[in-house]
Amino acid sequence: PAVLKARVTRSDGSPVLLEPYLRMLGHAAVMRDDGTVFAHLHPAGSLSMASARVFATKLGGEAGARAADANCGDLEAIPPTMAAELGRSGEVGFPWVFPQPGRYFVWVQVRTGGRIRTAPFEVTVGRSTDITTN
Repeated sequence: PAVLKARVTRSDGSPVLLEPYLRMLGHAAVMRDDGTVFAHLHPAGSLSMASARVFATKLGGEAGARAADANCGDLEAIPPTMAAELGRSGEVGFPWVFPQPGRYFVWVQVRTGGRIRTAPFEVTVGRSTDITTN
């Protein structure tokens, strides 16, 4: 298990404000170099937001659905001031469990200054918990 973290900074090292992008602080994609693994990740995990909302609606009506949206990382489901505060650090993380050792490619997308920014990373996962990035 790991949390893949990306931090967006200015040249002086200060954080860049992350803005909501598709209602979240960011999105990521992970692919193993041989194509056997591919996943789209969200900051709150890779569960199905639609499924979570359906079950929450059955249990708690519209209030339950809004709570599920917030728990899934939907920034439109929380107060705007809270959403803005979450983006101030310039950092976003994605929980993920690498299913097997190998070389992976990770793409992270965030929105800053009204523009979508994409950053590619290469991650090597060994047999232990050692992970290296390039």
